Amino acid sequence: MRPGDTFLIPTPGNHTKYLWIVLTDPTHDGHAYCVNITSTAASALEALQSNLSGYAQSLGGFVVGRVVQVINTVIYLVGLLLIPIWLFYVLNDQAKGAAAINELLHPAARADVWNIWSIVNAVLSNYVRGQ
Repeated sequence: MRPGDTFLIPTPGNHTKYLWIVLTDPTHDGHAYCVNITSTAASALEALQSNLSGYAQSLGGFVVGRVVQVINTVIYLVGLLLIPIWLFYVLNDQAKGAAAINELLHPAARADVWNIWSIVNAVLSNYVRGQ
C-alpha cells in the first residue's frame, strides 16, 4: 500500500479487535460498542437522506428550468409567426377599422379625435423616417 491510497470500504482493524474482546471476555460490556455502531448507522442514514433530498431538489430545479425554457421557446416561435399575420390583417382592414372606430366615437368628439390622430400620426411618421 502506498501513501495516499484510499479505500472505499474502511479497514476493520479496530472494530474486529474490539469485537473479539467483547465476544471472548464475559466481564466486558459490549453495549457501548453496539450503541456506537447504532449511532454511526443513524448518522450515516441522516446524511444519506439529506444528500438524497439535495439531489432531488437539484434535479427538480433542473427539470423545471428546462420545461420553462422549452415553453418560452415555443411562445417566442408562435410570436414570430403570429405578429406578421396579425399585422397583415390590420393593415389590410385599415379602412374598416377606422370606420368602426368612427362609429364608436360621439359625433361631437369625432373631429377632435381625428385631428389629434393625424397630428400623432405625422409626429410618429417623421420620427420613424428620421426627419
